Amino acid sequence: MKITMEVIGADAVRKDIMEIAKAPSTKKVWKAVAQVMKSESLRCFREQRAPDGTPWQKLSEGTLKSRAYRRTRGYRKKLKKIYGYQSKAFMRSKSGAKILMDTGKLRASIATKHSNGSAMVGSVLSYAKVHQTGGKHIPARPYLGVSDSGMDRIRGIILHHVKEAAWK
Repeated sequence: MKITMEVIGADAVRKDIMEIAKAPSTKKVWKAVAQVMKSESLRCFREQRAPDGTPWQKLSEGTLKSRAYRRTRGYRKKLKKIYGYQSKAFMRSKSGAKILMDTGKLRASIATKHSNGSAMVGSVLSYAKVHQTGGKHIPARPYLGVSDSGMDRIRGIILHHVKEAAWK
């Protein structure tokens, strides 16, 4: 005895499944994912914390002094003679220092790259890796990565595009 079964519409279902499987590999999806990754990195600079929410280590006293010294360049001799390192301008410059934001070059260098199936975010600056992973005398202050809320946004983007492809 031989039983034969025919599935009506199998080719159409197979074609739909193939379309759904291809959906997240479109450049549009990965461009949106890359933008989320970049915004997460910029958020780290704003909030001075790692992507997982851990606050960055504070700047050392030596770093604070050297930054303030550079910022008071035009009148530092006068300030040092009169006030030492206790002038209001010097103290204000020290207290307003942001971590990893001395010149703003690192933050401005964050760029994205995307293609079918991938999204990347990073920096081409030579010192970017040292700040991300740490060095001999520099603590790690990770700024590249995605928080839990960022992962939720990425999942939402991919899910939206899969649903969109499924209903075409």
